[in-house]
Amino acid sequence: MVALLHVPPAYAEQDETQGWLTSRRAWSMALCSGSVVLLKKSWDFHRQADESYALYRKATTGPEAELFFERADNRDTKSQMSWMAAAAFALAGWQMLASGDKEGTQASLGKNPQVVGVEIEPELEWRTTRVGLQFKRRFF
Repeated sequence: MVALLHVPPAYAEQDETQGWLTSRRAWSMALCSGSVVLLKKSWDFHRQADESYALYRKATTGPEAELFFERADNRDTKSQMSWMAAAAFALAGWQMLASGDKEGTQASLGKNPQVVGVEIEPELEWRTTRVGLQFKRRFF
């Protein structure tokens, strides 16, 4: 959130004063950060569900067992929903990062992002419903 406050406004034309942190990259980082937070929360819910299920197994009365089972079921559902939301945030962040800035060279020239000399090339095939990701490293 702090990074979003320091992002300069998006300009209609590319300007050298904009720097490397464009609004698109900032939103991409925010979405990926949100994904990490949701993953952490999902893991916490998963552990709580496991603990409640263990208490359910040890319960001696019916109402107590029902309470622990409902709590375990609730936490397990929250865990699964957090996993799905984290995946959606990560995919949205990746899509924003991979598609490049409108004013930058990635969108206009079709260049893929590079991380530590490795080119990352996303592939989507709608007819076969296939999603792929290639990592290419040029040696020469």
